[in-house]
Amino acid sequence: MVEKQRERLLGPILGCSLGTYLEFLDFALYASLAPIFALKFFPKESHDISIVYSWAIFAISFIARPISGFILGPLGDKIGIKKVMIFSLALMGISTAAIGLIPTYEHIGVYAPLMLIFLRILQGFAVSIEYNSLGVYLLNRKDVKNSFGYYSSFTSVGVIAGLISGGLIVALCLPRSAIENVSDWQWRVPFIICGIFVSFVGIYLRRGMYSDNRPKENDRSRVIGGLFKFQVKHLLMGVFVTGFISIAAYVALGYMSNYLQIQRQYPINESIKMCCACGLAMLVAVPFGGWVSDKIGRINFMVFSSSLMILVSIFSIALIAYAPTPLIVLGLLILSAHTGFAAGGLPAFITEIFYQNHRYTGSTIAYNSGVAWIGGTAPMVLSYLFLKTNNPLIPGLYLSFFSLIALFAAISLRSQPNINGYAQTIQEPSFL
Repeated sequence: MVEKQRERLLGPILGCSLGTYLEFLDFALYASLAPIFALKFFPKESHDISIVYSWAIFAISFIARPISGFILGPLGDKIGIKKVMIFSLALMGISTAAIGLIPTYEHIGVYAPLMLIFLRILQGFAVSIEYNSLGVYLLNRKDVKNSFGYYSSFTSVGVIAGLISGGLIVALCLPRSAIENVSDWQWRVPFIICGIFVSFVGIYLRRGMYSDNRPKENDRSRVIGGLFKFQVKHLLMGVFVTGFISIAAYVALGYMSNYLQIQRQYPINESIKMCCACGLAMLVAVPFGGWVSDKIGRINFMVFSSSLMILVSIFSIALIAYAPTPLIVLGLLILSAHTGFAAGGLPAFITEIFYQNHRYTGSTIAYNSGVAWIGGTAPMVLSYLFLKTNNPLIPGLYLSFFSLIALFAAISLRSQPNINGYAQTIQEPSFL
């Protein structure tokens, strides 16, 4: 019986997770190459502030994610998530390949960063519906009641594997020397190849998914109206819980390589490889986190994860900032492992807290708002704070603060009905 269930779930899990992997692989390319973009797309005379500008473009792209949630979320609730997921992959692949073709600041001046901003916004629009798609898809199948946290955690596996792969691809294409010696083709090739690869392979994978047979009578106004009438609190709390996990993920797999270059004077090639290697601990921890959330309940899991992150963040960053190399690796491993553990329970949490009639919309908006307003802006804010204060512990303090907010958010949901259990049969109350 168990084997047959796994066989039935293998196709949807691969279709969603591999597609998510491909999209976040593209997304990771920019994070790994942020110092290069600071050199190529801004005036070379002010490199320190250009780093902040480069991370600002990374953050700007996240603005499109909650906006996309309001558009693609209701569309997925109405016509089914399969068609929307295919569209998102196509858009992601095209915009990623186009980034590899943009002329630099030296050639077209201010138009170079403007074109980069436009394409990053398209990437953000495309990737917005990815994270929660597997969770909604699995809930619609009605056969994962006792293992929903575990199976849905493979969304996070796809995300983290994509982020790691993007970093490794960049590391392989770059020389071991300083970033000033990176030639044009070395940073362009990863974008062009990965963009084309995502478009063709990802769409092929998702065309083979089963249709989710979403009811067609839900219109956009009803979906969003029901969400904001009955579940505003769940929406806000979902934003804060998503926020602390996304900060941890983007710090560990994105910002930290830049931090090692500035704070500990590591070459870009070596710092990316260190972060990606430690990211494997994050990858392994994800399914375990999903499994634990099945055993203790989603709210209890998030209370525990956010509480522990308050301590882990400061301790791990202290090791990375001041310790010798072996302990730097230990700090990265601790931060990565607990980030993966917390991320393992997030897909089930963010999916189950919403009523079925607007589950895709609610989870899409909550997740992408948390990533956009809290997680996506973190590298930019941290770069600015570090530039102004020169305090090496800033990343740990920042993550600890938002983990505390997430702790209060998770605790506030404990008194809400139909949260800690399986939410498939919950229907939205009538409000018409």
